[in-house]
Amino acid sequence: MVLETRKLSPTKALEAVKSFKSKKNFTVVGTKGKDLKIKVTIEKISDGTQIQSEALLDSGTTGTYVNQDYVKKNNLEDSFEKLPIKMLVYNADGSIEGFVEVRMIIGDHAERIKLAVTNLGNTDIFLG
Repeated sequence: MVLETRKLSPTKALEAVKSFKSKKNFTVVGTKGKDLKIKVTIEKISDGTQIQSEALLDSGTTGTYVNQDYVKKNNLEDSFEKLPIKMLVYNADGSIEGFVEVRMIIGDHAERIKLAVTNLGNTDIFLG
């Protein structure tokens, strides 16, 4: 992370260092064949387009994540918020480069949520 910070402008570097205080480490835990998936609807905030999806419920995950390929496939880049530097992800294949904000609907419940964008392999969404 130090090398990434050194590549930034002084203002961005200071912003990145300050963000370390407020951000926690992220952990993604696999299910080893025992998984609980639920149907969710992802709604783009920009135009209301709805995407029917499945999300993996994982109580060992310390956040809510979306696969970077899913973001591209469903054109969610317009709500992408890039982080000043990448955040490491434990037990996943990559790092978090940013977040996408969407409206997630599960049954009768709906809320705006920021999903951390990373490589989740064959899974589209992890709910932690």
